[in-house]
Amino acid sequence: MTSPETLRSILCAETWDWNDGTTSITFYENGTGKLFCTTELNVWIIAEVDWKPHNPDTLDQVVVLDNKSWKPTIIREFSIEMTLTTRRPPGTDYKGVLNEGWLNDEAFRPKTYNIKLEQGRFRNQFDIMHKVRNGSQYALRLAFDPSPLPPDEEWNERSLGPHAMKLWEYTEFNARKYDEKELGLWDKLMVWYEG
Repeated sequence: MTSPETLRSILCAETWDWNDGTTSITFYENGTGKLFCTTELNVWIIAEVDWKPHNPDTLDQVVVLDNKSWKPTIIREFSIEMTLTTRRPPGTDYKGVLNEGWLNDEAFRPKTYNIKLEQGRFRNQFDIMHKVRNGSQYALRLAFDPSPLPPDEEWNERSLGPHAMKLWEYTEFNARKYDEKELGLWDKLMVWYEG
């Protein structure tokens, strides 16, 4: 079964996860969003973002997703301007060092991001990098160029963890996790032969 949506509705209806929930990006239709980046016991970014498409008409194009197709397919390519802010999302009660405590001023300037929306069956980038074979599988992926996480030179000297982990290599964010019941034995076994 297929369902028509707009690129905007798909982009803004989801929380896009890099792994299973500790690093993610969310876009809202009002031109704001939020970026989270945590690793193990460290919190690096919990910030609002401001964003706008370079071509607003692109986001209003109707997209028909094929919920049965697991073959990776590029649905649309588009670009946005996005600015990481020092604003914390409402309800954030974390009291430790965040955002500007880890980043240089350059991280908070507007940047252009080229994005591919893909449909298919995807494992998250963390699982692929760390050869996790029993992780989640997703129907949608946003591939960013560059990563929405700041590059090496925008992290300050206090932020040793991001430099060691190369957070700016986090470029693929997924949504619409498949329910385990939707995955047959073959689908689960195929991840042993991928990536």
